[in-house]
Amino acid sequence: MKWREIVPVVGRLTLWLRVRIPFVALLTLLSLWGSLTVGCVQRVLELRTDPPGVVAYINGEEVGTTPVDYYFAFYGTLDIELRHGPVADPETGEELGYAYRTEHIEKELPIPWYQHFPLDFFVEFFTPWPIVDRHELSVTMTRHPDPDNELDGIDEDAVAQQATALEKSLLPGTNSP
Repeated sequence: MKWREIVPVVGRLTLWLRVRIPFVALLTLLSLWGSLTVGCVQRVLELRTDPPGVVAYINGEEVGTTPVDYYFAFYGTLDIELRHGPVADPETGEELGYAYRTEHIEKELPIPWYQHFPLDFFVEFFTPWPIVDRHELSVTMTRHPDPDNELDGIDEDAVAQQATALEKSLLPGTNSP
């Protein structure tokens, strides 16, 4: 090969390298940045009840027994139903009925400021750490009135006040002027 034939090849090679190296470097940096920015938003509803062990249904789907963490994708209103199982007699194993009432709750999940358009795109895909958006709901279950106990569900303070008023009206000398 002659010198004049090699010069154009070297010139084309250097031009190709001048274009290729920044392109490869840019691709390498972008892929490295993409693998490091694994941020996402985890949305969690922590559902707790007193007593624990209540079966929870959210939007008609069973999600487990409380305490339970429910991971959701969209904000808005959730229809929550809490059902306590039947109580059994410890000696015979016979079902005695339900000790707690079924609770129906509509829980509004507000949208945080970083989940509004257009910030949500950048928060979902370009934050280098995961963000956890936690919502809590604690529910105290209401007991069913016992049908065998006639006094169940009666306000004892009101009964005591009525008894005191009746006693004052019936006994002489206890009326106050």
